[in-house]
Amino acid sequence: MNRTKIDVRGLKVDEIDYLKQQAKLQNMSLNAYLVSLLQNAIQQKKRHQAELLLSSPLNELIEANNRSVQTQNANTVAIGEMLKEITMTFSSQLNRIENDRH
Repeated sequence: MNRTKIDVRGLKVDEIDYLKQQAKLQNMSLNAYLVSLLQNAIQQKKRHQAELLLSSPLNELIEANNRSVQTQNANTVAIGEMLKEITMTFSSQLNRIENDRH
């Protein structure tokens, strides 16, 4: 691991005391605790950026899928209506044939 020194300015004494207390509760040195906090913040930021990068194409894919499902549903209804008409036509023709026989 590279060792780089960073000075942090602007924290109040009670904030530093809080950080020391949290580090102690985690059985960590203050430095290790701060490194952990910063690494977690960096990873969270990277994940958030990746989510933003992927969300637009993913949303487009979901919308395209929804349109495809809607089209398929409309086609299913149309085919059902056509089959209903064909069945009615056949029934009508069969009835006419039956009536012509008698």
